Amino acid sequence: MKSDALFTWMVNSLEYMTLPSIHLLTRKEFNMKRLADPAIVSSRLKALRKEKGLTQIAVSSLTGISLPAIKQYETGARIPDSVNIYILSNFYKVDVRYILGKI
Repeated sequence: MKSDALFTWMVNSLEYMTLPSIHLLTRKEFNMKRLADPAIVSSRLKALRKEKGLTQIAVSSLTGISLPAIKQYETGARIPDSVNIYILSNFYKVDVRYILGKI
């Protein structure tokens, strides 16, 4: 097995491993319950965008995150996945934990 293929297999295998106490939760439910309060995430993302004087369309085009996703993040309908949280935290120059409401 090539190293890239082995790495991909390992990552995909880890994705399906869960702790016994949360094995019945979907990924969305897990993120909503364990990572952050959607209301905090949405209000912080909206406030950060407005502080920079940007529209949702501008944030979408500058970050590469789809416009529907940006809208869902700001309304609290969805919490960004780990990649998009990282992208948004770098874009706004804040700690990931700030966006998640942990600090």
